[in-house]
Amino acid sequence: MPALLTERFDVCQCVDSRRPDRELEQMNIAAICFDFDYPNRQQLDLMANTKVRYPSIPILMLTVHHSESLAVWAYRNGAVDFLVKPVVEPELRHCVDRILEINSCKRSQSSRKSHRSKGHVPFGITSSSRSSNDRLAPAIYYVQEHYNERFYSDTVARMCGMSATYFSRTFRQAFDITFQDFVLRYRIAEACRQLRAPNAIITDVASSVGFQDPSYFTRVFKRFVGVPPSDYCAGGAASDNDAQLRAIEECQSTSASQVVRTLSRALA
Repeated sequence: MPALLTERFDVCQCVDSRRPDRELEQMNIAAICFDFDYPNRQQLDLMANTKVRYPSIPILMLTVHHSESLAVWAYRNGAVDFLVKPVVEPELRHCVDRILEINSCKRSQSSRKSHRSKGHVPFGITSSSRSSNDRLAPAIYYVQEHYNERFYSDTVARMCGMSATYFSRTFRQAFDITFQDFVLRYRIAEACRQLRAPNAIITDVASSVGFQDPSYFTRVFKRFVGVPPSDYCAGGAASDNDAQLRAIEECQSTSASQVVRTLSRALA
């Protein structure tokens, strides 16, 4: 769940996602968030039926599946917004403002008429025949959210519905680097961003991006960036790495399937 939502609202996770009525009827709900990776037909039917049952409650849909037809379906079925993960903060902030505005207006409005579900789930949305890049998107999204934590490839492989061996081979074939190398690149990219701040402390930055051993962090940083963190902080490599830094910053706004290639280009 994005931090901005938990900061602005008291977030309650539904215990039984198949039957949310009890929680929805017992609490004063500002909005309902359906947080999917790749939604199946049953999940989308639940979302549509929930809007029919509670037409006055704003519904937000989060998903890894970047699909124009799915977005059209979501809006036609009453979603206040459709956001693709990882969500960029300006989009989420705009959505939060809309939810707050809707709840403010509801106080002076009469009850809404029942919402009617509009349209079937688009053909192919819930199909299991996805490209390798699409199937790997949950792993990339997980790294973006948990890069500073310790995790293992087999855990991430299960999120993609693959064995650890098949996941490693598929990731290498799709992006021409190993998954472990991608994790290191992402951590170093985030370290570069933090080290550009005034008075950045190298050991603190190393820890914040998942390196508990400062000497190992220094070796990995120099491998990808070309200079040790101390020189980078001093600005000695700034002019040489302007293009590299721009490429790194693209990762904050690019789609999941492009993140690996962006990092490969920036930290070659």
